[in-house]
Amino acid sequence: MLVGPGETTGGCGDLVAVVAAETRAAARDAATRVGVQAERLEPELDLRHAADRSDRLVHRVEVRKGDVGAGLDAAAHVVRLQVGTAGVDPCFVEPEAALAVPLEGGRLRVYTAGQDLFRDLEQLASVTGLDPDLCEVVHLPAGGSGGGARLDMTVALHAAVLALRTGRPVKLALEMAESSRIHAGRHPTETHVELGCNEDGHLVALRATVLLDTGGHTGAGPLVADTIARHASLAYDIEHVHVDVRCVRTDNPASGASPGLGVPEYAFAVETALDRLAEEAGFDAFDLRAVNLVDAGQRTADGLVVPDGWDPDPVLDAMQGEADRLLDAGLTVGAALGVHISALPSDVAVAEVEVVSGGGGHVRIHTGFSELSQGFHPLAATTAATVTGLPVDVFEVVSATDADVPCGPTLAERDRRLGLAAVREAAAELAAALSSAGGRLEALVGRRFLAEAEAGPAMALCGQVVGLDGDGALAELVVVSDVGPRPLDAHERGLLSGAVQQAVEAAVMAEREVDADGMPETRWTKLGVMKARFAPKITLRPVPGAVRGAVFEAAATPTAAALASALFAATGQWQERLPMKATPVARAMGVRPPRKQG
Repeated sequence: MLVGPGETTGGCGDLVAVVAAETRAAARDAATRVGVQAERLEPELDLRHAADRSDRLVHRVEVRKGDVGAGLDAAAHVVRLQVGTAGVDPCFVEPEAALAVPLEGGRLRVYTAGQDLFRDLEQLASVTGLDPDLCEVVHLPAGGSGGGARLDMTVALHAAVLALRTGRPVKLALEMAESSRIHAGRHPTETHVELGCNEDGHLVALRATVLLDTGGHTGAGPLVADTIARHASLAYDIEHVHVDVRCVRTDNPASGASPGLGVPEYAFAVETALDRLAEEAGFDAFDLRAVNLVDAGQRTADGLVVPDGWDPDPVLDAMQGEADRLLDAGLTVGAALGVHISALPSDVAVAEVEVVSGGGGHVRIHTGFSELSQGFHPLAATTAATVTGLPVDVFEVVSATDADVPCGPTLAERDRRLGLAAVREAAAELAAALSSAGGRLEALVGRRFLAEAEAGPAMALCGQVVGLDGDGALAELVVVSDVGPRPLDAHERGLLSGAVQQAVEAAVMAEREVDADGMPETRWTKLGVMKARFAPKITLRPVPGAVRGAVFEAAATPTAAALASALFAATGQWQERLPMKATPVARAMGVRPPRKQG
């Protein structure tokens, strides 16, 4: 947690001292007086160079299907390309902060924001040396599209140690520049792809090597690598596949989980390869995708059986219609497909409903899922109110470890797929008990109703069609999403548009630049945050489907490739680096072209 004498820092986010004082001003003044003697070592900042060093490999996962070497040799057409993507600062608006409070009996409670409640409890117990039964973590709602909530705890651990040392409550809040140096951003990646098809346009072989720059610590790198591996063949049926994903430790700023968990970066590489293969072999890029999509009951390259209800045809038909509409409007068009696979064979979450008081009524919903500004807590309360018939303001939703409600991380819409289902089951038990009690809530005070929900694999498909005007500016981006059996409500439509706008930002302008010492740029004006006046026109075309998957994660996946496809149609130039700053799309959004090297 703190780098001690004789130890080596793993990057700019490592701390050597933390100071507590009566006031924030006094603490900050004291921190400036801490002297540190250190030897500067040459930082390893080049991802490809670091990947050649065995001591820098921290995680590796491979997916193999068939004989990819033989498949590429036999292919009628093969393309090879190298693409790279930049690290991106999440730029959440609220500060990263935590409050640690010592309690009686040697117990400790920490208030913070996060994405994996019970994993945070494990980290807290490990760092403090306390028995987990003496620790409690409370996740407070995070704002700003996720806010300062990450999979890895940061300030909460330091606040906890200070609270134990002082025996007093400790609040720790970072300023923006500090936060940018410490928190994890989107992984920089380097991906080499070889993709081949036969004379009929059927994909026969895919070989890819993906390098993830985790920064100085492993962090969420293995989770991201495993997610990419799960999407090795994306939504396509490919006979021979070898995908090698490696987490590489560098001295760059920390990297971690971001929307799509690495799949958007990987999809940019594979979808671009598909476009280039279509161009080289003389196929229509849209048709090449359509004939190679996997069918329900088949297995993906990673071995997942494609679930029943998977039907890409409605998405493809809607995409074709939107492409024709944009072409008729005189726009230059590009398109790409994205998928997100929620793949655990049996994913389980637990929820508990506790009647705290009667009379006017107060019911507490305990969940291990976190509120990341995407409306889970209000949805949980509304769900319970609908099931029980009680007023919604009777319910309070709490994400805390004092209730035994394990559920895993809040990501890929698990809170909606599993969390709401568990709340619904627990609320149904409350409703039955309430009926037996003659509708008297006060008769149930102290009762707890525990339930769990289970979900199998699901695949969410999203196609995006981009239209550029005569100047190469982004005129319209159409999002065709398989949203499952229930239409999107207004809140969900907003979340879907937000996911796509964030993906446009990452594709066109967002970049966390790093200097020669591995220190990141921390000024928001230099991090590639999209200005409101340049927000693109986003048209949503929800398509009903049989099963609801991770719709918002899928929507983040094809954006960069669709933009690159349209840019090739407009300029004849392939895009191999993200962000695509030196393009007409970027210029129209006020992005300055990248500085020339040397």
